[in-house]
Amino acid sequence: MFTYFLDELIPYYVSDFFPMNKTKNMTIEHVKAFFPPEINTTVILFIDMQEKFLGAMPENIQNTIARQKIVLEAAKLLKVPVVITEQYPQGLGYTLPEIKAVFDPNWPIIEKSTFSCMGAPEVRMELKKQNFSSVVLLGIENHVCVLQTGMDLLAKGFQTILLKDAVNSRKTVDLETGFETAKAAGVHMMTVESLLFMLMKDSRHPAFRDISKLIR
Repeated sequence: MFTYFLDELIPYYVSDFFPMNKTKNMTIEHVKAFFPPEINTTVILFIDMQEKFLGAMPENIQNTIARQKIVLEAAKLLKVPVVITEQYPQGLGYTLPEIKAVFDPNWPIIEKSTFSCMGAPEVRMELKKQNFSSVVLLGIENHVCVLQTGMDLLAKGFQTILLKDAVNSRKTVDLETGFETAKAAGVHMMTVESLLFMLMKDSRHPAFRDISKLIR
């Protein structure tokens, strides 16, 4: 079996930056290997939860929104950075007000035209601000913007985590196919609760009680 290095496979991405350990000896297998995310090296990417998009979503979108709110509230408690994107907001509307009400005022909201968040220079700049190694994805639609973002993050060398209960698509087949494609590429599947407890690691964590109340 041949081992291909990322700088040979995808030179454009690797030449920009390689956050995990900035080595040319990082293989595809290293990117796919799972390591527990840490609070101080994790960032959350909240993708395109906009008014006109949401009008086309299935009824269970309310369950998705409820799980997303838990992540956002927990991010404030854990001090995990969040980056928010909006796809062509002039035409598709802005983030749903009930979700935006949960945002920390310091979280950047970035407008984009590309389906992948990584096509927006401002997003790439936010990811360069700290030594992030894990990026957590939630939002819509799972088979388009979320999936393409995940693929590009992998190419950049980030461990990429998709929260299955905090994403959605208009059609079930697209939602499920998005999961399958992302997993095959090396994106790790988790749930909201699993991620939060993995970040805290210990019931003695200062935020444990408050986050436990959010999850109940």
